[in-house]
Amino acid sequence: MNDEPAAVDTTTVAETAELDFSVPVNYSGSEPRISDFIEAAISMVDNGEFLGDMGRSWEKYKSGQPLPHNRSILLDEENRYMRFDASAEDDEAFHWSFFIEFFCWDYSDGKHKLVITNTVNYDEDGKPEDGQFSGVGFNLFDVETRRMELVSAYSIGFEIDMPDETYLLVYRLFNKERIIECDCHTPSGIAVRRVAFNGKEFQNL
Repeated sequence: MNDEPAAVDTTTVAETAELDFSVPVNYSGSEPRISDFIEAAISMVDNGEFLGDMGRSWEKYKSGQPLPHNRSILLDEENRYMRFDASAEDDEAFHWSFFIEFFCWDYSDGKHKLVITNTVNYDEDGKPEDGQFSGVGFNLFDVETRRMELVSAYSIGFEIDMPDETYLLVYRLFNKERIIECDCHTPSGIAVRRVAFNGKEFQNL
C-alpha cells in the first residue's frame, strides 16, 4: 500500500502571482505545535490581507497583551486547534463578523501533516455570507524539509458534490473524526455534504 500523499499540484495557484507559497516552520521539540503552523501561515507573503487582522491580534496574544473587546483567540495546543473571532466596532454602521480556524491532521506515512484553515463570514443579521476569503484552505507540511506549502484542494482529493444552483458553501470541521461537513446553500434549502480525510486524501461519505 502506498502511503505517500497524493501528488501536489500548485501550478494553478502559483501562476496567478509570483509569490512564495512555501515557508519554513520553525519549532523546537519532536514536532511542531499548532502555534508554529500559525506563525508560518502569517509569514506567507500572500496572507497579508487574509491573516493581517488575525496576525496583529496574535502578536498581542503571544505577548500577553489584552485583545480588543471585539477580537478573541482560543488556542488548544493539545488538540492542535486555534480559532480567531473578529467583529465590527459597536459604532460601525454595517455590522460584520468572521472567524478563522486552524487544524492539523497527520498523514498515515508519518512524513507529512495537513494544516487546514476554515473561514466563515457573517452578515449584519448574523447569517453566513460569501466573503473574499471564505472557505477552507490546505497546506502540506513536510517533516523532512520542515517546510509548509499551500496546496490545491484537487491535489488531495477534496471535492464537494454541490447541488445545482448552490450559491454559498459553509464548512464545519470535526477534529477527532477528521471529517469536513459542508452546508450547500441553494434557493430551495441547505444540502449537507461530508468528506473524510483517510491519512492520504479526502473521500466522500
